[in-house]
Amino acid sequence: MAKNLRYIPSTPAELSPGWITAAMRQAGAMPVDRLVVGLDVEPLKGGGIGFAGETVRVRLSYDEPFEDQRETVVAKFATSELINRGMLEAFDAYGREICFYQELSHKVPVRVPEHMGSDCDPGRGDRIIAVGSQLVDQMGSRAHLALTKDITRFLRPTSRRYALLIEDIPDGEVYGLLHPPSRDQLAATLEQLATLHASFWGDQSLADSSALRPVLTLMPNAFVSVFRHRARPVAAQRWADWLTTDQVSRFDEIADRFCDDIELINRSVTLCHGDPRSDNLLFMQDGEVVLLDWSLAAFAHPGYDVAYLLSSSIEPEDAATVGVELIGHYRDALAGLGHQLDAHELDEVIDASCRAILLQEINGLTVLEGDYGVDNEHGDAVKLADIRGPRLLGLLNRCA
Repeated sequence: MAKNLRYIPSTPAELSPGWITAAMRQAGAMPVDRLVVGLDVEPLKGGGIGFAGETVRVRLSYDEPFEDQRETVVAKFATSELINRGMLEAFDAYGREICFYQELSHKVPVRVPEHMGSDCDPGRGDRIIAVGSQLVDQMGSRAHLALTKDITRFLRPTSRRYALLIEDIPDGEVYGLLHPPSRDQLAATLEQLATLHASFWGDQSLADSSALRPVLTLMPNAFVSVFRHRARPVAAQRWADWLTTDQVSRFDEIADRFCDDIELINRSVTLCHGDPRSDNLLFMQDGEVVLLDWSLAAFAHPGYDVAYLLSSSIEPEDAATVGVELIGHYRDALAGLGHQLDAHELDEVIDASCRAILLQEINGLTVLEGDYGVDNEHGDAVKLADIRGPRLLGLLNRCA
């Protein structure tokens, strides 16, 4: 990479009043004749150092007061964990979120944190990423398996710097996957998603947005190779104590249909959040839902967002009741906004999304598998795939 010519902080310790002043002015978050003259960095409840990055609260002082000044902002940076960072940069997750806030956040009709300033170094470009992915995907299964035998070799982070400032929303509650939101909270989230989807329905200008990418992968054939020959046996053995014969038979269907499922999900319908897990949602006391973390936003079919939310939050035994009810609630909310979505089509995309997400989760069992949390009952570390696997299969079998 060419030598960086401008200053961009890449950690909380590198934040400076000068950079914050320039970034906030450019974002329209402060007048051009005002200055940030001091800052204090402090921990953020629910933030800190996580899998994806580091998030802190920054308390600001100005040379003079001005209307609508913010006493605090939230600053987000890339993780210092090299493998995690390399994996996220493979999806351009950091750059995409910054682009979303710069290009699209002000157009979104639902509550998202306000963009307060940002900057990052340029990346490789969509064309280079797409061509490289296509070349790898065209290789045979043996090459796919050889290339992914030690995937960490390819997850090397770049020297790019990323810094994002967003509105600080101190009040609200985030629910992790171990203790997901209530049925009413999920219904409210689906209403927000329907509003988002309706607002951008059929907006072909999204096809040119640098903030958006296809969901899940640009290399579906490589994903299937890893699933068939490496990950499927791991999952079947690991989950042997609860997998039924019917659920095991789903594994072949997942592999057989993955490439078609990806095409179905990526139909250019509307702006999708792409990652609406409960821990990316902030539930306010007045019932409003704030959508956080836009690093996987996509121009795709809205059924993907519905499937992602419900498969993260509903236990298998509730899929046939609460899950089916909430899917209908989403359709009704969308219809109320002027967009009728055929029930069969929505179910088809939800099923395709569940299969595709499950394949990704199972592939993750053989690559990078960090702890998600701790099971309070037994005190054991819990893996993300062990939480989501049963829920995804439950939603797939909701109408069985």
